[in-house]
Amino acid sequence: MIQVPEQTESNSAAYKSGFKNLCEIGKERIRRVSQRLAEQTPLIAQMNDLGFRVLKLDTSNMQDVYYKPEEFSETSLFEDNVKPDRSAEDLLFQVMLECNLPLSSKIKKKIRM
Repeated sequence: MIQVPEQTESNSAAYKSGFKNLCEIGKERIRRVSQRLAEQTPLIAQMNDLGFRVLKLDTSNMQDVYYKPEEFSETSLFEDNVKPDRSAEDLLFQVMLECNLPLSSKIKKKIRM
C-alpha cells in the first residue's frame, strides 16, 4: 500500500478519533484485519506473517561527497560519507532499493560473536 500523508479534516470523525492523516488510518486498518485474521483463523495466522512495514521517503543516507566528489578536497573524500543520523536499517533499505530488491523481502538479523 502506498499512501500520501494527506491530512484529515479537523472536523472529521477520523481526526476526532486521533487519526491526523490517511497513513495512520491505513496502518490501523491493516492492524485490525491482521488481528481479526489471527482470532478467526489461528492456524493460518501461525503459518503466515501478518505484520507489515511502514517506510517513509527521505533524502539519501549519503553525504553530498558520495554524489559530488569533485566538490570536496582529497582528504574529505576518505571520511565517512554516511549521514550521522542514519541507522543500519536505513542503509539496508537504500541498498535494497538500489539493487531492485523487493522491500517486502524477509530480513534476518544475525549477531556476530
